[in-house]
Amino acid sequence: MEKEINIKKSKVADINEIDTKTSDDILEATEAHIEDVRAGIRFFISMLRQAGIRHDETKLSDFAGFSKYMYSKFKDEAWWLEHQDKGRHHLYNADYVQDDVNLIDVLEQISDSIMASMARDGTYIPKSLSPELLSKAYENTVRLLLDVVNLEK
Repeated sequence: MEKEINIKKSKVADINEIDTKTSDDILEATEAHIEDVRAGIRFFISMLRQAGIRHDETKLSDFAGFSKYMYSKFKDEAWWLEHQDKGRHHLYNADYVQDDVNLIDVLEQISDSIMASMARDGTYIPKSLSPELLSKAYENTVRLLLDVVNLEK
């Protein structure tokens, strides 16, 4: 994951000064902006990749507990409670939503819900997340990117 994304101040960002800029200035600034956005997207791709690598780790690290949970037909909840506690993407139970929940967690939850339900019986029953949770995830995701962006002087 990129630890820092360095960007330069745009030469054309102030529209009040646009008359003093050449088309080459505008092209250069546009190309720089596009590359900056690509760097931000690469940052999020890296986070998504890491979420995929870590997804449901407790199913393998405590396979005995997971098996016990499955064989109990979900009645022996000890493993399940720990699993929700360690997995950032369990967003339907407010007790396990992380304070720094982000849109990567939301996307992992979407993928998990769809893949699990489709593999089970070929259907997906839509679930929803609260507007408050989604707003918090958005704000935290903004903060994640802001924390790695460095405006060069």
